[in-house]
Amino acid sequence: MELNLKMPRYLLAAVALCVISPLFSATFGTATGPSGGASYTDIVLDEPRTQLYLVNSANNKIDIYNYKTKAFLPSVVVSSQPVAAALGWPVNGSSRYLYVTAYASSSLYQIDLTARSGPAVSTRITLPYNPEGVGVGVDGRVLVTSIGCTASASCPGAANTNTLFLFDPNATSSNNFLSIPLPVPPPTAPVTPTIPGREFLAYRGALLPTPDGKYLIGVNGVNGTTRLIFIYETASATVLRSREVTNLSNVLSVAPDSSRFMAGSVMFDINTLQVIAQENVSNSPFAFPSGNTANFNTAANQGGSVFAPDGTELYAAFNINPVQNPAAKANVTQLLVNDPTNLLIQMGIQMPENLAGKMVITKAGDTIYGISDSGF
Repeated sequence: MELNLKMPRYLLAAVALCVISPLFSATFGTATGPSGGASYTDIVLDEPRTQLYLVNSANNKIDIYNYKTKAFLPSVVVSSQPVAAALGWPVNGSSRYLYVTAYASSSLYQIDLTARSGPAVSTRITLPYNPEGVGVGVDGRVLVTSIGCTASASCPGAANTNTLFLFDPNATSSNNFLSIPLPVPPPTAPVTPTIPGREFLAYRGALLPTPDGKYLIGVNGVNGTTRLIFIYETASATVLRSREVTNLSNVLSVAPDSSRFMAGSVMFDINTLQVIAQENVSNSPFAFPSGNTANFNTAANQGGSVFAPDGTELYAAFNINPVQNPAAKANVTQLLVNDPTNLLIQMGIQMPENLAGKMVITKAGDTIYGISDSGF
């Protein structure tokens, strides 16, 4: 899903009128995907190359889309079950590598984006346990979350330890990989999504760096309802603080000043991990399709959010489905414009299809890309 936000104020006013008034309706945004569609587990924005990297877990590849030419480029094939991706920290304005975790093969892939023949795998690092989330700090080192080691004959007494791993691409091969103790539960193994086309719901761990790269925000789904959020400091390579919270998703976004972050539909203070606000339909100036008696589903949260680069707004989309098992497919066709400090909903913009997960935004703040029903 692509939404261009560069519009004059009179058009923004018209959008607000269309959304609030039942007499008008309008749809904004462009649904994009490969032939036959795709269910992506992650999306990464590379502005210097005008490209999106889309993790296609079901087909074991990274799809590449050039949003300037509006065309898909040749994909990069990786081994079984890629989950998440992250750009290396930029040097002179751009990143050389894209890092991808592959769950089933317990691998971290380093993809060279500057290869002469196009992006290609340059290094494959074998991990001791199955990985999920990946993030890169300002020092260029790559942090990976894993499900850890389950207590067994091959792992006696070591359950739930060494669940974070740090890869240093600039170190020698004998000293480029170390484990980071995280004395809290790791994410659980992925599950089969109860909703077709929602592959990202299968995975429980995620990482996202702050804009300055000094910290990485992490979330681990330790069981069906509980999520562990934690703050990792790049300089010391340690976890500074952590907290267990119920009913969050693993979709993260962080404010441009690194003071707050979103985990699912809940906003947290990065320094204390205290809850600041939670998305709620009672804070909306308009009624949702199912009425104001319904609210955003926290038990099976679908959707995501992203902060405007200047920090003036938060864009979000979350489902309002009833709690049921198996979960209903999300009804997330409204992109909500929120106050970034208290999640007061200011406006809703109708989308052509469901926004289902992670979103990214350009540095100019004029275009949002988000995982959706048919692709992005």
